[in-house]
Amino acid sequence: CRSNTLDNTFYLQVKAPPTSDICFFPISEINGGLHYLGNASCVRAMSSNQIYNIEVIKNRYGFSSLTMNELLVVKNQSYIFPSPYNQQYPIPAPDAFKYCMDHALQFYQYYGESDESYCQSFQSLGIHSRINF
Repeated sequence: CRSNTLDNTFYLQVKAPPTSDICFFPISEINGGLHYLGNASCVRAMSSNQIYNIEVIKNRYGFSSLTMNELLVVKNQSYIFPSPYNQQYPIPAPDAFKYCMDHALQFYQYYGESDESYCQSFQSLGIHSRINF
């Protein structure tokens, strides 16, 4: 849940401890466009009896002024992503997400049209969740 007093603070309690860290990206969704606002904040949730404090930071250059209205949640595990990702080695999910977003933006800035191929590949594994607020 989100803090009542601090916009960038969230609390997490797990039913069962996961096998890897859980990472949270601050997101701004505007007119169907998704932008990550900063690097992932990750937590190792070792106990179901503890409430974990997560602080997300909007530190992505050119995007930190946008309003955070979502979190993207993903485990910090490595996967072999479908093409167009390099399929010769596993990529950590947070890195794959950032790459898909950066690629889409850079392609648009350079060519004036979108290329969502990396993001479609990332989404195809169904390894993330989005939380709106």
